[in-house]
Amino acid sequence: MYPHLHFLVTQFWQKKAQIFISFVKISTNKLISLWNDWIASRCTKVSLFSKVGWYALMSGLTLLVIVAGYNPKALSQQDARFTCDRTLYISQGQQRTTLNRVNTRPFALNPIGTADVEYNAIGFNIRDNSIYAMVPQSAGNNPPVVYRISANGAATSIGSPTAFPVLAGNSGAFAFSGDIDRNGNYVVYITNQPAGQPNLFDINLSTNTVVRSLTLVGTNFADIAFNPVNDQLYAFDNTQRQIARIDLTNGQIQYFGTRLPGNTVVGGSFFDSFGNFFAYDDTGSLLIARDIANPANPNPGQFQRLGTVRQVDRFDGASCAVAPSMEKTVEPQTVVAGNIVTYRYRIANGFSNPLPNLTFRDVLPEDGRTFVAGTLNNPLGGTLNAFGGTRTLEITGVTLPGRTITEITVQVLVPRTTRVGTVFNQATLGPLPSNPTVPELLSDYPFPPGDEIPDPTPLQVTANPTIGVAKSQSSVINQGNGNFQVTFTITLKNLGNIDLNAVQVTENLSNTFGATPFTVNRVSSPSVNLTPNTNFNGTTDTNLLSGTNILAIGETKTIELIVTITPGSNLGPYRNQAEATAVSPSGTPTRDTSTSGLNPDPDNDGNPTNNNDSTPVDLSTPTTTEPRLRLVKRITNATRRGVPISGINFNNVVDDLNDTNDNVSGWSQLPGRLLGVPSLGPETSLESGDDVEYTVYFLSDGSLAVKNVRLCDPIPPKTTFIPDSFELGRGILINQNGIQTPQSNAADTDQGTFTSPLTPVTAPCPNANNPNGAVLVQLGDIANTAPNNVGFVRFRIKID
Repeated sequence: MYPHLHFLVTQFWQKKAQIFISFVKISTNKLISLWNDWIASRCTKVSLFSKVGWYALMSGLTLLVIVAGYNPKALSQQDARFTCDRTLYISQGQQRTTLNRVNTRPFALNPIGTADVEYNAIGFNIRDNSIYAMVPQSAGNNPPVVYRISANGAATSIGSPTAFPVLAGNSGAFAFSGDIDRNGNYVVYITNQPAGQPNLFDINLSTNTVVRSLTLVGTNFADIAFNPVNDQLYAFDNTQRQIARIDLTNGQIQYFGTRLPGNTVVGGSFFDSFGNFFAYDDTGSLLIARDIANPANPNPGQFQRLGTVRQVDRFDGASCAVAPSMEKTVEPQTVVAGNIVTYRYRIANGFSNPLPNLTFRDVLPEDGRTFVAGTLNNPLGGTLNAFGGTRTLEITGVTLPGRTITEITVQVLVPRTTRVGTVFNQATLGPLPSNPTVPELLSDYPFPPGDEIPDPTPLQVTANPTIGVAKSQSSVINQGNGNFQVTFTITLKNLGNIDLNAVQVTENLSNTFGATPFTVNRVSSPSVNLTPNTNFNGTTDTNLLSGTNILAIGETKTIELIVTITPGSNLGPYRNQAEATAVSPSGTPTRDTSTSGLNPDPDNDGNPTNNNDSTPVDLSTPTTTEPRLRLVKRITNATRRGVPISGINFNNVVDDLNDTNDNVSGWSQLPGRLLGVPSLGPETSLESGDDVEYTVYFLSDGSLAVKNVRLCDPIPPKTTFIPDSFELGRGILINQNGIQTPQSNAADTDQGTFTSPLTPVTAPCPNANNPNGAVLVQLGDIANTAPNNVGFVRFRIKID
């Protein structure tokens, strides 16, 4: 077909119609009806021929080919068609009218083009995808002229409608409003008419002929519009200040809805395919009354203001109201992370015919949201994918019935880790056989679209601070002498969607062990990112942490707690739990009681509070049944010219925070325990000639004795071994089995030997080249029970 031929063919065949009538033997009206329904169901850009044009198409194809060869360039440009989609249009301006696309978020009018004439009463004709209009003040054009508006905003006259009366009185005072029904009939409403003059004219656009007129008593409409849901005509009455439904059979008016306050002139009316009634007023505001033909709507006719752009004087509105459309909303619109929301997809098809073989698809972004299995409500049928627990919902083979509004609903889980803020997504439906230029629907929120493109549906996700804690018994060591060393691993995890401050873990060991004696050996952070509370004792101070730690979203940190228990005959099992607390940056608290194990959320539902099994502490089955030897090295003296260096107290037991071996209870069997300091601080400066004494303490606290123990301690660089520290020729002192014995330096029959520098050595010495010499001691077998499981090796060096 040649869309630009519409005007030319209509005018030509109106004059020559009688030549072809005698050749047509079938019902012309029936053929045109079938042709028009086919065109409307597909919303194509094919021109609609007049009745006589249809005769010509059937009987005079030769002549049509001749006519088709006539193609004036200016007419082709003016005859460009619109697309039947969800675009909303408003015309405005006096003397020269501009057609605008409506953008609702943010509200704006985007010009398409300006015509050389003033027009009003615009309506979208789905029969040829054109907008039609009429001159509002018809001086010199009485009866008034109908214009076809092209997609570039140009206006082309198609002449005055046949049988339209000459308007009496001041023709310049007449104003027109109008719309076009799905059958291509242009209904025009006239205000300021003389007494007795009909208000409403029904013009058949295929012939540009008035086919009926109707008087609407006492009405004051600035515009009228057809609702695609029920095909009834509606308007806003500026005197009554309410929406009116117009019965075209008898002219009866039914008013309904909330009265709009004020005295603005409300016109520029049009509908979308959901039956939402839009109206533009003379202050430049766009109003919407949603779903006004729905009997279930509790507030039909209640206006909502969408926005204001600028004040105008002459304006009107139009849309292709039957265009397939999809709206996606969410309930609730704001959700705390970790909860479920419902997505609603309303799909409208205003065409008479169904749209078959469509695919509905909604793919959620990769932010953790997933569809909930078994929650889909889909009245359209089709083949469904296995969407539960995934981020993709797809239904293939969907048929969208004609003249319907259908709703699909499904639930979506918003995980606790979804970040605070707004998340978006859109659904698609297609391909649309009715409109190749818009092959696929993209959902809007809410309809109509903003920014001239469909808007993704927003969901506001708020903070859900969630801390989880788990506790496991990592090991139980039978230390002998009735003592058991228990190591606990406490795992913390931020399972929420916001960082956590003031992270704390409380552990009341008195509640766990009751009257059973226990000693806290150590609190540390194997993950090296938590600050332990060095004063924790499990009774009067039950805080494991300093209280200043932060746990970022998704972050996991660990605490290690080592306790020595003397249970007597009560080997358990004991039951133990810790409690974790924290607050969000805004001060919202979160709390969790530990569950047994290493995972604070073992069922992976994002909610740790439903996992709170206590951790068993069973001493009857130690996890370690092997020998174990602990070594702790201390500086136990430092002298200068035979006098102790001032400022250093070597008679204290100093805890090395980097060494867990110095906290076990077995050292209590050693006279003096672990006297000495781990190192000399920067305030102590050693000089050449100073003497330094080292003591290496050893403890066998495994479940078995340690066999064939050999100890090697290399002499530090820039120092020299002192050979006569304890007696002449005896620079090594051993305390073992409660006996303290100086050892000779020579490789003889006693346990100690000093290997001179550069004399090759073997294991356990770390450097076979032995650059400064080494102290070697044969400790032999060391029992795992007191008092013979503890002792020390001592020697001295001189600073070079």
